[in-house]
Amino acid sequence: MGDDTIIEKPYAEKIECVYWQYSSKNNGFIEGINLTVLALTDGKRTIPIRFMLYEKDLEGKPKQTKNEFLEEAIEYAKNLGIVPEYVCLDSKYSSKSLLNKIQCFNWIYFTQLASNRVFEGQQLKMRRFQPHSEEGNLKGVEHKVNITKYCKRYYATNSTGKHITSQYIVKHYRVRWNIEVLFRSLKQLCHLQDCQGKYTRTQRHYVFMCIQAFITLQDQNEKSIYQAKKIFQQKYLRIKINGNKALRQAAA
Repeated sequence: MGDDTIIEKPYAEKIECVYWQYSSKNNGFIEGINLTVLALTDGKRTIPIRFMLYEKDLEGKPKQTKNEFLEEAIEYAKNLGIVPEYVCLDSKYSSKSLLNKIQCFNWIYFTQLASNRVFEGQQLKMRRFQPHSEEGNLKGVEHKVNITKYCKRYYATNSTGKHITSQYIVKHYRVRWNIEVLFRSLKQLCHLQDCQGKYTRTQRHYVFMCIQAFITLQDQNEKSIYQAKKIFQQKYLRIKINGNKALRQAAA
């Protein structure tokens, strides 16, 4: 799974990698750090493989775009020997180059598409989709794709055949929700937004420690990660259940 989140820093003035970012949660622009993550999940555990903090150079241009990072991260995962059952992507990451690269790896993907993407010579929002999926050519993509419309959103996969239905595509895409759970856990349980370090390097190290804390909680084998935090605090740190800085102290 690949996606990004915003580490909100509304009062930061001197942190290097803080920029104005659009937040769908706040329905507007806020100051914060953009964190992009590629993660692996089996439905029970989620393991972040690689992450990036968005940065700009002196001319105001991105040192690496989020799409470029995700392409590099997927190639990195392949070099590690990881062979996923399939890859889930949000619409902002469904670039033609990334979809073509995943196809070259002989991997299956399920992705959401923006409504202005051109399918069979026509924008998706201008087409009338049937209840079943439609197979055809997506502009710039060098292989056949199956596309369906569900709840006013468009979904695609490079998996083809008669068994590919709208329900099949949407069901597999929903696994991507696990990365949203990862982001929520990092913020609520691992205090992802607490670091006030000035330099990008410091922020990057802190994100890494938060990810390590998240993995530690998952390894406690409790019913939920929230319950795991309480037991972890009591067992190893000997502090109150609602101790605000427990995992940060453990990471340090």
